Amino acid sequence: MKLNSRNINSGVSIIICCFNSAERIKSTLDKIFNQRNTLRINIEIIVVDNNSTDNTSLIASEALAAQTSFKSTIVHEKKQGLVYARMRGIESASYSVTIFCDDDNWLDDNYIETAYTFMNANTQVGMLGGQISPFANIKIPSWFFTYGEKYAVGVPRLSSGDTTDIGYVWGAGSVLRTEFLKHMYSSNFEPLLSGRSGTSLGAGDDSEIAKWVIASGYRLWYLDELHLSHYMPNSRLEISKLILTLESGKESVKVLKAYDFAVFYITKHISHLKKQDYLKTIYAILSAGINFFKLDKKHRDHIIYHTRRAHGFCIKSSDSQTFI
Repeated sequence: MKLNSRNINSGVSIIICCFNSAERIKSTLDKIFNQRNTLRINIEIIVVDNNSTDNTSLIASEALAAQTSFKSTIVHEKKQGLVYARMRGIESASYSVTIFCDDDNWLDDNYIETAYTFMNANTQVGMLGGQISPFANIKIPSWFFTYGEKYAVGVPRLSSGDTTDIGYVWGAGSVLRTEFLKHMYSSNFEPLLSGRSGTSLGAGDDSEIAKWVIASGYRLWYLDELHLSHYMPNSRLEISKLILTLESGKESVKVLKAYDFAVFYITKHISHLKKQDYLKTIYAILSAGINFFKLDKKHRDHIIYHTRRAHGFCIKSSDSQTFI
């Protein structure tokens, strides 16, 4: 996919990726239409229909046509998967700040203004996230809050601040720099985690973007003032769906550990590289890191031992498969 990072103007591109979102999309759009303090901000809404088989595009088109406050467009992505839908949205984005608003996210009425103001004032931050509250048509079961992190609800830290060391902010409602995303997606480097695909669960794609941000020298930041509500359908509050959610998360662990390895190595040894060489080197080390985690424990320990001796930096034992 060829992405053009030129002609990016100041403003906010809101990207809503959809798969069979007919029952949710209008409510999500209404929350965006009702945003406050946005008259001075250029705003566009990009709805990405990712192979929906219902009336998602029709309902979205009618809702967008009924408002005059924001520019809007509906685009289509045939390749199934949230990450590909987001790439398609970024291809169409024309403003400097991107908000990834899922089709079941209800943004608080000052979300856009708060996000835009913060990103303009804090150029070192590459990815911004807020707090997320769940809501549902039925009583949310007590066990849900024990696993809130798996559903991307709650807060990543107790107060506003840097979360780079934690390594993530919530992907839902996340705020990023459009030019950065266009550059990443046009660097011949395919995302390794596809996220949700159709009705199947996927995990780790939001964390993968966070790894890109950290590896490129930007900071992650959590902001209390950013808040959205995340709709939970009844089916997602069943124990069987929790089990599937936990299992899907395991599949992404090795890829994310490989990112940690690449970031660790570059930070300690070759951080002097120019930005363009820096990113190319990350890609090369990342590939090596992923191959590393495909090895059995005996071979991993062998590599760790000789790496320690050759470079003199400390890497923890692969018993925990952790590098930072």
